[in-house]
Amino acid sequence: ALAAIGQARPGARVAATEPVAHYLLTHADVQDVTPPAFVDAVEQESDPPPAAVAAVNQLVDTHQIAALVFNPQTETALTTQVRERATAATLPVVEVTETLPANTDYLTWLNTTRTALARALGAPA
Repeated sequence: ALAAIGQARPGARVAATEPVAHYLLTHADVQDVTPPAFVDAVEQESDPPPAAVAAVNQLVDTHQIAALVFNPQTETALTTQVRERATAATLPVVEVTETLPANTDYLTWLNTTRTALARALGAPA
């Protein structure tokens, strides 16, 4: 089911506020074009370099990505700003969490996330 996303949308590109979705994106054959300096800094709970922030903003503002992958569990003022920027640019935002939501099993959680990614990229859900 994940591979069907990449087959339907070859070359699809996304940016992510942090790497929690790495394996999901890899198996869906979706390219994460987020600058490594941005992701690394967010993951280390530090401020990304201004050049990395500018690069992410450019990806969003110029629609060089099809969607933003956002982890609400690591939300910061900066990642919220990126999410708001994506929403303003009418880019889909796909929420991917690190932990299972309450009363949800692993397969349901994974399938819900996969479906959200597929819909955001215009692939069959």
